[in-house]
Amino acid sequence: MNASIKQAPGGLWRDVVNELGEVTISPDMYLPVLESIASRWNSATSHFKFVERKLRESRRREDVLEPLERARLGYGVWKTRRSELRTWVNARRSDAGLTEAELESWWFGEANVVWLSGDHGREFLDAVVGPTIPHREVLVHDLEEYGDVPLDWFRINLRYCKDLERLREMARKTWPADVAERRRWSWADFDWINRWLDLMAPALREPESHVDFVDPSLLEVALVGGQLPLGSDDLSYCLQVLIRDSLADFITELTWANAYPRHKGALRCAECARFVGRNALGYGQRYCSSTCKKRASKRRQRLKKQTPRSLKS
Repeated sequence: MNASIKQAPGGLWRDVVNELGEVTISPDMYLPVLESIASRWNSATSHFKFVERKLRESRRREDVLEPLERARLGYGVWKTRRSELRTWVNARRSDAGLTEAELESWWFGEANVVWLSGDHGREFLDAVVGPTIPHREVLVHDLEEYGDVPLDWFRINLRYCKDLERLREMARKTWPADVAERRRWSWADFDWINRWLDLMAPALREPESHVDFVDPSLLEVALVGGQLPLGSDDLSYCLQVLIRDSLADFITELTWANAYPRHKGALRCAECARFVGRNALGYGQRYCSSTCKKRASKRRQRLKKQTPRSLKS
């Protein structure tokens, strides 16, 4: 999390997860979520200020939209041409064919490169992509312009669908409305978070800066942005900032709640499923607002009236 954020943690990750909603995450969501979050958080972190500028300036925006179109094509291949993809890939492997899980893991970002060159590019276009799939023209354009096209271009940014889904699932596990329903993490969850946190560099900061001295009683440990992996395209950079900073905020709030009893953490509203900060009422709180609480109460009353007397007795 950028050291310039002065408020209590939790606002950023909740904003991101609420923006994702309850639907299946696809590359079509990347741009709306990035634009929404960057516009609200560009004054809080330097990272989002840079992302917001990328999305706002026409020349920089094109550098984001180009890999986005490739990701949309890759996602379309997975959703509608999966069997053709598996057949095409397995025909080029010397060992046993990929299982469904292996194919999904590879297509959604595992390190593996297949070069489409010459007839192979046309073969992939005709045999896998097909004539009617949306965003087909981006592959046609790439083949015409570059000749040799790495298949990674069409799958490398699909990994963030899985990362955003996992961020949402981690939030659901950790911050239910009823703390008794909190679920334990798996070691895979733990390792996934640590891989992202490896991109953050911890540093000491003093919220109230003084010219001549540092007050050790005011020092805090902040997670500040380290360097992102080399070779990231502009879309990948924006998504890595989104996920990395959201996870840093998520973990900071969690550790605050573990260390300071007065900090209650977050909850997922039992009515609307949005995440909010848990207020001073403590762990008895189940709703994000009085509106949701009243709505849930009215529904319970209606159900009670509709219940036959024989069932009530």
